[in-house]
Amino acid sequence: MTVKLEHDFSSFQDVLGQMSWLRVYIQLCLVFEVNDGPREDLEYVLEDACGRMADAFPFLTGRVVVSNRTKTSTGTVQILPHRQLVPLAIKDLRNDGFPSFESLKEQKYPFKWLQPSMLEPPTVSTYAKQMIMQTWDDSDVAPVFAVQANLIDGAILLCLVGHHSLMDMTGLGILVSLFAKALRKEPFTQQELDDTNRARGQIIPLLEPSELQAAELEDVMLPPSDGSSFSFGGPLPLTVHITFPAASVARLKAEASQQTLVPFISTDDAITAFVWQQVVRARSKRLGPRTVYQVTRACSLRRAFGVPTYTGHFIDNITIEEVDPHELPLSYIAAKLRAALSDEKKNIRHVRALATLIAHSEDNSRILPGAKLHLDKDLVVSSHTNSDCCSWDYGPLGRPVTARRLLGPSIAGLSYILPKSSDGSLGIGITLSEEDLAVLKNETILSEYAGCDW
Repeated sequence: MTVKLEHDFSSFQDVLGQMSWLRVYIQLCLVFEVNDGPREDLEYVLEDACGRMADAFPFLTGRVVVSNRTKTSTGTVQILPHRQLVPLAIKDLRNDGFPSFESLKEQKYPFKWLQPSMLEPPTVSTYAKQMIMQTWDDSDVAPVFAVQANLIDGAILLCLVGHHSLMDMTGLGILVSLFAKALRKEPFTQQELDDTNRARGQIIPLLEPSELQAAELEDVMLPPSDGSSFSFGGPLPLTVHITFPAASVARLKAEASQQTLVPFISTDDAITAFVWQQVVRARSKRLGPRTVYQVTRACSLRRAFGVPTYTGHFIDNITIEEVDPHELPLSYIAAKLRAALSDEKKNIRHVRALATLIAHSEDNSRILPGAKLHLDKDLVVSSHTNSDCCSWDYGPLGRPVTARRLLGPSIAGLSYILPKSSDGSLGIGITLSEEDLAVLKNETILSEYAGCDW
């Protein structure tokens, strides 16, 4: 089983993935509870699965480069052939002072132990910083996809990472499902092979440049002198996990569904609405009444374009705004979120306009969905609940107890809903200023529904 180096991966360049801010890695860290017996066969099991992925989906073995990057051009992300296997590392942390599985579970998996430098392959954990500082050398290897298994007392922390230019979190989730299948030694279907290896360039039909309207792109263009809150000055904000037990998830969805504006409210709608309201409630102590707040959701538009299993980048941001949303019914906010997501005609037009803008921009460094947000008061929500990864069977590893993301950039206002854990609980990671977190910590409404690793 080998991967030929003459593969041509040029068809894997999708348009949305060319945005320069995507030159980072994304990951899912799956926590498998195991006994503390010998683990000599783990390397064989993972190597076999990586080999099956490499044979079926050769682009995963490639390396990512940015070609033709100059002072006036952000360049083009490409995949070049590299090696014969998906990169795999196994790291033993059992004698390095890393907490046991029972300790992590008791602490609700705090971010202080979910450090990329500790749990990701070294190249991956330094890549984003080097890209920002422009010290990355393409002679170094940036893998498309990589796996690292971290051994701790009582568990294996399996981190699967992907280059964000080539996949969003839904795409990574699809690859994780295929990796689970590889661990079970099940053959991939022809549909899975075709969908995952499909050409990406024509997924989104572009508009004619003359069709673009300036007003429809205002929300994705940073001004020349950016006054938004995407800044790194001042004290670093803090990131915490908020965990909703299964009963609270069901309760929130039931409460959010008590409306007649839209026919359906999803769990994501309910959780997003509730968290936004609690964050606004905390921030209102600082910002005062009659403040306009925005929340934007990173939403997959695959189904709107008829490509539900597309593994590339297919996310656009869908935003709503409201004056003092914490004073309004939860059901109203959830319905407004659902209505915005259900406006298929508007959303298709917007992502086509965004793709057209990217395709015709030599320098796309100012293209950023959510560019008009001010993150000292607004909120960005990504969600991974469409990846049911904790219910899948991973062969010899069994089923994971929970899934986490590792600690990301310290930018206040970023949040993400995690995949549902095996016990039905749902977590959300959120980054806020110390001041806002101190207020949020004392909010009785939040504590009624959720716990947090303060």
